[in-house]
Amino acid sequence: MNALPPEIAQHLGGVRALCERYRVKRLTIFGSAVRGTFDPAKSDVDFVVEFEWDPDPLERGRLWWGLWGELLDLFDRHVDLVQRRSIENPYFMQVLALTERSIYESAPAA
Repeated sequence: MNALPPEIAQHLGGVRALCERYRVKRLTIFGSAVRGTFDPAKSDVDFVVEFEWDPDPLERGRLWWGLWGELLDLFDRHVDLVQRRSIENPYFMQVLALTERSIYESAPAA
């Protein structure tokens, strides 16, 4: 598996803090950042998020928008943030299963 580009790796501490703030259960990265084709001048960053619990739609939207906005600020580039629960395309799910890389997982509840 390819190492994450430095433009991504340098922000992993910030990503962890955001995941804790927005109650993320798991955050994975996919696309050019894991394929080794990331172009610092024009590539975006692609994430899949799972929240710790299934909030009502308004709270889920608030969490998603907040996390997305802060990821945009952190990386200073376009960010795609997909909620795993909204993925319906079986081909996309297959691609994710083969290529996504976990960059944050919350500790299991004791």
